[in-house]
Amino acid sequence: ARDAYQAVGPASLDVDDLERLAVAAYLTGADDESDAAWVRAHELCLGKGDHRRAAGCAFWLGWNLMFRGDMAGSTGWYARTRTLLGGEPETCAVGGMLQVVEALGHLAAGDLAAAHAGFEQAGIIGERCGAPDVVARAADRFGAQCIVVAIDAKTVAPGRWEIFTHGGRRAT
Repeated sequence: ARDAYQAVGPASLDVDDLERLAVAAYLTGADDESDAAWVRAHELCLGKGDHRRAAGCAFWLGWNLMFRGDMAGSTGWYARTRTLLGGEPETCAVGGMLQVVEALGHLAAGDLAAAHAGFEQAGIIGERCGAPDVVARAADRFGAQCIVVAIDAKTVAPGRWEIFTHGGRRAT
C-alpha cells in the first residue's frame, strides 16, 4: 500500500489516503514518512475547517512521537489536539485517547489513584462515543476486570429474545 501511495505522491492524496499512508508507513518502520503524512493530513483538515479530524491527526502524530521517546514533540502535538477539541474532549474518541495518555503519565509518575481514575474516564468516553478501541486501550491498562459492559436482553416476541446495546435502545 505504501508503494502505491508513494507512486502517486503525498501532495495529491486526500485526507483519507494520507491517514492510510501514515499508518502503513508507521507499521513498516518508516517513521519520518508517517510523521509527514500525519502533518499533511492535519494541515488539509485545518484548511477545510474540520478541526475534530485535524485533532485526530495531531493526536496520532503525538502518540507515535511519544512511543519513540520524543516527549517534547508529543507534548506539543497533544496540546494542539486539546486546543482543536476546545471544551469538548469528552465527546469524541480522540478525547478518550487523550485521557489514556494523561492516565499513562500518572501511571509513570507512580500516582496509581489518578491513573485508575483516568483510565476509567477513558473507558467511559470510549463507550459514550462508540469507540471500542478507546475502551480496549483503557481496559488494557486499567484492567479488563474493571471495565463493565452490560448486555441487555429483551423479549421481542413470545419465546424470542434479542440483544440490545446503549441502555436497551439499539438492537443488535
